[in-house]
Amino acid sequence: MSNKYTCYINTKNYHNYAGIIFIISTIVYLFWLVANLNLTAWWVSMPFFLAQTFNFFSLSLSIYNHRKLTYRVNRPPIPQNPPPLAIVVPVYKEAKEIVKKTVKSLLHISYQGEIVILVSNDALDDEHKKSVIEAVKEIRSYWFEHCQKKSTALRRLYLRHSRPHRQAKAGNLNQCLQFLEKYAPHIDLLLVQDADEVAYPDIVKSIVGYFSDPEVAYVQTIKQSKVSSEDPFGNRDLMWYARTAVAKDSVNAMFSCGSGVIWRISALKKIGGFSTWNIVEDLTTSYNLLAAGFKGIYHYEALSYGLAPEDLANFIKQRGTWALDTMRIFFWDNPLVKKGLTLNQKLQFLETPIFYLNGLSNILLIFITSLCLFFSIWPTTASAQTHALYLLPSFIAMEAYFLLLAWNIPFNRIRQFWIGLAPCFVIASFKALIYGPNKKPAYVVTRKDNKYQNYINLVLPQIILLGIIGLGLIKTLISTPLYSEFDWATVFWGFFQASFMIQIIKVSMWNYTLDFNFSLSLRFVNKIKIFAQDKFKVMPIQQIKYLMPRFLIFLMAFWGRKNNIQ
Repeated sequence: MSNKYTCYINTKNYHNYAGIIFIISTIVYLFWLVANLNLTAWWVSMPFFLAQTFNFFSLSLSIYNHRKLTYRVNRPPIPQNPPPLAIVVPVYKEAKEIVKKTVKSLLHISYQGEIVILVSNDALDDEHKKSVIEAVKEIRSYWFEHCQKKSTALRRLYLRHSRPHRQAKAGNLNQCLQFLEKYAPHIDLLLVQDADEVAYPDIVKSIVGYFSDPEVAYVQTIKQSKVSSEDPFGNRDLMWYARTAVAKDSVNAMFSCGSGVIWRISALKKIGGFSTWNIVEDLTTSYNLLAAGFKGIYHYEALSYGLAPEDLANFIKQRGTWALDTMRIFFWDNPLVKKGLTLNQKLQFLETPIFYLNGLSNILLIFITSLCLFFSIWPTTASAQTHALYLLPSFIAMEAYFLLLAWNIPFNRIRQFWIGLAPCFVIASFKALIYGPNKKPAYVVTRKDNKYQNYINLVLPQIILLGIIGLGLIKTLISTPLYSEFDWATVFWGFFQASFMIQIIKVSMWNYTLDFNFSLSLRFVNKIKIFAQDKFKVMPIQQIKYLMPRFLIFLMAFWGRKNNIQ
C-alpha cells in the first residue's frame, strides 16, 4: 500500500532559520519592553510582559525540539520466522456493527505469523454483553465462510468479559495481559486496536521488523481519522503526526497514541503493565517505558483509520482529557526531574504541557488588551510606532516559522483550535493541580456517535472574551482620536489572539438544524401586523418596518436549516 502521507514530509528545514530569527528578534523586543514598561500602570504592563515572555519561552522550546525531523517511511524487514502476535480489541459499549467492522479488518491482516485476536468486553451489563457475544458469533461465521480456506496462517479468536474494576481501558488491557500469560504465554507482541479503529491488512508486517531490536518496547503508527470535508474540527492533526511526532521520534521521545500501536509484552511487565495512574494509559505507559531505558518508535505511515468526534461536546471532552493527562504528569511526575530520561527527552515531554499552559497566556493577552482599550492605559511608555517597530520583526519571524514548518500542511484550521481551546486547556490545568497526584478525575469514554445540537453554552468563555475586547475597541474608537495615544501594537496582538476563537464558536452548532415552525411564525407575525395597523393607523409607507420581523424570521429559518456552517 502506498504511503499517502509522504507528500507532507518536510526535509527543507527552512523553519530552523526563521526560528533563529524569531529568538534573536524577540530577545531584542523583550529587552526593549523591560526598558519601556509603563510602571505607573503595573497591573497592565507586568502581566503583558509576563505573557509575552512566556510566549517566547514556549515557542523557543518548540523551535529547539523541532530542529530535526526524522521520517521512518521504509518498512523494516520481517524476520525469517515471523513472531506470534496477539491483538486486543478493547470494547466498551460500542455498537455491534462498529465492533464487527474492526475485528473483520483484523481477520484480513496479511501476516504469516500466528495471530491471536482477543475481543475484551469491558461493559458488564447484560445488554452490551449480549451485543458483543452476537458480534463475535457473526465474526466467527464470517471467518469460516470467507477467510479460513484462503489463509494458511494460524488465527484464533477469543472473547472475554472483564472482571469488575475501576481502571478504565488500562484495567481492561492489564486483564488481557493476564489472559495471554495464561493461554498464550509464548506471545510477546501485542497490537492494541480500538474498537472503532479499522486496520489495514499490512499493519503488522509493516512494523513488526522493528522488534528485532530487543530494546524497542512499542511502535506507533499514524492514526488516521474519518472526517467531514474541510475537517471542521481539525481532527486530522497533521501538524502533530507529520511534524511534532517525527521530531519526538528523532530523540526517542515519541509516546503511544493508544491505538494502532504494537507493544512488547515483556517490556510492559518490567514496568508493571499498562499504567493506571493517569486517566488513559497510552501517554503514561510509554513515558515510563522510555524512562526505564527502552526505545519507542514512530513509523510514519497510516495503517488504520477510525472515528473522530465532530460535535463540540465530544471534541472538548477528548481534547480536555488529553490536556488533563499531560498536565497531571507535568505537576506530579515532571519530566525535568524524571529519572532515566535524557535531556532531549525531558525537553520534548516538557513542550506539550507548556503548550497547554500557553492557553492561559493567550487569554491573559486578550484580557489585557481589553483593559487597555477600556481605560486608555497602555503597557509601554513609548509611542505606538516605536512599539510596533520592535514587535513587528518578532511577529513576522514567528509567522514565517510556522508557515515554513507546516510547509504544505493546511495550517490555519489547526491553529484555530490551538488558541480557540485555550479555556479548555486552562480548566484542565487547574483540575490537574487541584486533584493532586493521588486522585484522578473520572474517565468518560469518547462517544462513537456524534450528537448534533446547539452547544453555544460550551463556548461562552470564547464569546465573552471576544465581546469584551470588541466592546473595548468600540469604546476607544468613539472616545479616542486614532492618532493620539493609541497603542496599535498592543491592540493588534490582543485581536490577533482573539480572532482564532471564532472557529470554535462556529462549530458549536456544527450540523445543527434549528427546530423552527416557519408557517406558524408567519401567522403570528401577520397577527401582530394587523393589530399594529388597526391600533396605530399605520400609513402605507410606514408598513415597511412591520415587514422586517417576517424577513428576519425567514433568514433565521433558512440559516437554521443549513446542514453546514460555512
